Amino acid sequence: MRHLENTSPDLHRLDDAQLLRRACAGDANAFTLVHDRHARAALNAAQRILGMTPAAEDVVQEAFVQLWKSGDRFAPERGSLRAWLLVVVRSRALDSLRREKVRTETAGRVLAAVRDEPQVGADDELTRREQAREVRHCLTSLPPEQGQVIGMLYLAGRTQAEIADDLDVPLGTVKGRTRLALIKLRTQLSEHSAA
Repeated sequence: MRHLENTSPDLHRLDDAQLLRRACAGDANAFTLVHDRHARAALNAAQRILGMTPAAEDVVQEAFVQLWKSGDRFAPERGSLRAWLLVVVRSRALDSLRREKVRTETAGRVLAAVRDEPQVGADDELTRREQAREVRHCLTSLPPEQGQVIGMLYLAGRTQAEIADDLDVPLGTVKGRTRLALIKLRTQLSEHSAA
């Protein structure tokens, strides 16, 4: 989808740094033009790492949201906007790969922590996938703030202190949400197993 027809002809003459300054000042048309200039390259970079997946599109969207929110941090004297944006995309794509790997590897750990059982062996992939589905289903029933903390803790591999910093809440709040979520998950999973 092209947005260029809605932008002023004057905007087309501006370089990326000038457009970004205008976008940071609230000019949505300038940001649209920046997006139109660089979205294809950003998506190609994400797809080289993640393949033709929705995750690649998500990474590009996250990178442009970051650009929209903190584009004023871009320093044109250090390189082009495209290069800066592609570094952000690559970084987020690699983070996405790591998160997916952590999700796959730690589903058994989450289940073991909730059920107080030993971890299932890595050789039983079918069991691990079923457990991961079960855990994901139970996670969706948690209150959003508890599900967010559990997801960040077990699925993204963040520490409670990092989560407190990321969410800008006290460490005690993160610990409390974790404890309540684990109690709820333990109850749900024991009911699920009994069924």
